[in-house]
Amino acid sequence: MNKVSATYEEKNKDARRERDKKRAESLGGIRRGSDPRAKQDLFKKQNGLCLCCFRPIDKAENGEIDHVDPLSRNGLDVAANLLLAHAQCNREKHNKTLREHWEWRVRVGLDTENLGRKHGLIR
Repeated sequence: MNKVSATYEEKNKDARRERDKKRAESLGGIRRGSDPRAKQDLFKKQNGLCLCCFRPIDKAENGEIDHVDPLSRNGLDVAANLLLAHAQCNREKHNKTLREHWEWRVRVGLDTENLGRKHGLIR
């Protein structure tokens, strides 16, 4: 988290709690960042793999919950739009869709096997 965001979060803890509460309500009670059950469910659903790089995540609690289609790009804040990723993969994905992220990984040489295509997720 950058300094500006960290400072804002520190000064606005009530606003953060309210935002997290609203998001949890939209997800049927799942608190994405703080609910270990949500991470565990995604970990099982994804067979322990990070959907950004297709490498194993060692433990569910070490993954980060991200959106397949980012909220900043009109993605929905619903359980079906969530994935579990490595922290580094989450940073690299930033506000790209998952498909755009896979294509970016191939373009920059991080995915020489083109795993998105190999798994039938990109044509």
